[in-house]
Order: sequence, then structure tokens, then C-alpha cells
Amino acid sequence: MSIASVRKFLWVLAGIVALAFGWPQLWSEYRADSALTETDPAFVAEFKLADHQGMVRTEGDFDGR
Repeated sequence: MSIASVRKFLWVLAGIVALAFGWPQLWSEYRADSALTETDPAFVAEFKLADHQGMVRTEGDFDGR
């Protein structure tokens, strides 16, 4: 074997080793993100608004609608 072919083999081997150790790390992060439930909204804001008659309305005024 020549030195060039040994060098290519070592680079390929290094790439395979990097994938073997990197893939589980990336996969675990992906699985953790997909395990989050989406039952709770990502953003909730309380508000108070004035209607056309000047009365202050809140989110509670619109419950059930």
C-alpha cells in the first residue's frame, strides 16, 4: 500500500468514527424536541382592551366564545 492510499483510508475511517459518535448526539436532541407536548401554547399574553363604549374588556370576557 502506498502512503496516499493509507492516508485516504484513515480519512474515511475518521469520518466513519465521527459519524458513529456524532449521530447519537444529534438523534437524542431530535428525540427530545419531538417529545415536547404541544398542549400548552408557546406564548400567552394577558390583555385589556377598551371596546367602542369605553368599557375595559379582558380575556375572561371572551371565555367560551
